[in-house]
Amino acid sequence: MKLGVVLGLAAGCLSSVALADTTQELYPLAMARGLRVGQTLETFLLTVMSPFRTSAGSEGTLTREMVDRLGARGDAAAKTATLGQFIKLDLNQDGIVSKAEIEELRARPDGNVIVLLSKALLLADADGDGNISVLEAYMNAKAAPQPGGRGNLSDYLALGDGSKVTAPQVMEQAMTVFRSIDLDGNTILSRDEIAKVAARIPQAVRRSVVSERSNDTALCDFPRPTAAAETVLLGTYEGDAMANVHAGNPDDETTTSNIAIQPGKTPLYIVATSYEAQIWAVSGAVERVEKLVVAAPRGGAHSGVVGLPRDRVSFAGKAGQACMNYFYKSGTRETAQARKTFAARLGDDVDHVGGIYSLSSVSLPDMIFENLAPTASSRVAPADFDAASWKSGLRFTPRGLVRFDPASVVASEPAKPYEVLPQEFGLSQLVHSGHLEQLKPGVFRIARPIPQFPAGLAGAHAVQFVLAKGVPMPGGDPGHSCVVSEGTEEAVGQSAVACRMIRPNLDPLAKFK
Repeated sequence: MKLGVVLGLAAGCLSSVALADTTQELYPLAMARGLRVGQTLETFLLTVMSPFRTSAGSEGTLTREMVDRLGARGDAAAKTATLGQFIKLDLNQDGIVSKAEIEELRARPDGNVIVLLSKALLLADADGDGNISVLEAYMNAKAAPQPGGRGNLSDYLALGDGSKVTAPQVMEQAMTVFRSIDLDGNTILSRDEIAKVAARIPQAVRRSVVSERSNDTALCDFPRPTAAAETVLLGTYEGDAMANVHAGNPDDETTTSNIAIQPGKTPLYIVATSYEAQIWAVSGAVERVEKLVVAAPRGGAHSGVVGLPRDRVSFAGKAGQACMNYFYKSGTRETAQARKTFAARLGDDVDHVGGIYSLSSVSLPDMIFENLAPTASSRVAPADFDAASWKSGLRFTPRGLVRFDPASVVASEPAKPYEVLPQEFGLSQLVHSGHLEQLKPGVFRIARPIPQFPAGLAGAHAVQFVLAKGVPMPGGDPGHSCVVSEGTEEAVGQSAVACRMIRPNLDPLAKFK
């Protein structure tokens, strides 16, 4: 629909639609998906109406039959895409992606391959044997949600009688929703206006609409560098070793990286960002560090620093406020945005900027990255860990587990040891103690009560658990891991979604416990 047409209809609706009432009834999903801070009336209407117009055609009416037909086309396209991914994964072209091929692909430092591998495992391995056949890949392919997909289009039908809806009905309700939020009538949705109606936004889309990434300066603290200081902006996705402590986030993994300060006379003002919570281990000429500001993730809320006194460490966000995005590669939009945020906060461009995906060690201010070789001791599982699971963990964090004294960690919350270590190191810990029994690669029986699942069991770290009879469901978050009851083979708790993805034939009536 052309913008002029949308605005013309909008003008008509403005004169005829009464202001919405002030009840707390949820906004329709078809409308809520289009809400964003800073959105104008015209862009909101285009966002709502475009998927509808594309699917309804010139008649201006969307029916249940049309939605189902479009969904079937999407499923067919998904099967085609899945087969294309399968061909890339089937290294020897024998029609089966074997366990050996999966292990080879996992070992590659190629993010695109890992994405393909994760999709294949979640969507295609129907019998859970670790091998993926062409038939499994084809039969279990599912279409990814799209703005014009069957699920989203069904939300439009709810604006009518459930079986059909017309363009005027959609437009009228869109205007009602917008006017109920735009209290000052300036046709632009402000952050405060969105926040006031947060309770009316369906939970399924609330997080994306009511942004947790506000750039409100009042919630961010970037101390000013002195005039003599050299400024440094450092970014990474994660460290190359796992920390044994966390700063208030036992359900998330915490990695660690080294920062080596080079000798020199000028003071250094360093801003560090990461995707994963980090323990930044600072060494070298630390007397040069004027301030180390931990800015991401979540304003440094769950990260920490060792090697510096508390008065030379700052955490940018208050109450977990996100104040700067993470980045790890030069020349990207994320790096440009972080640099722009730095300049906006501190009033000047940064002197040194650099990043890397998996950070082992960096020398500052010259931004020299180095991979610290795993030591002989880090390659060997400690006496209180299972060797096989430990070795699996080294594929993701090659320097293994780094132990810190919690009292030495400067953080916004007191650092504490993990009761159960994250990811494969936690599995290794629990297998050795007898709380877990490894039935086969990637499948563990919970034989004895454990306080919580290891953090970070998502993506390539996901496994399957069999909960023994009489053993309570562990606390924490199983991530993308599937948990089934021993004997009944029924999925347990919040792992039901992961079980459906990993084993679609499990409990087809979805009677999850």
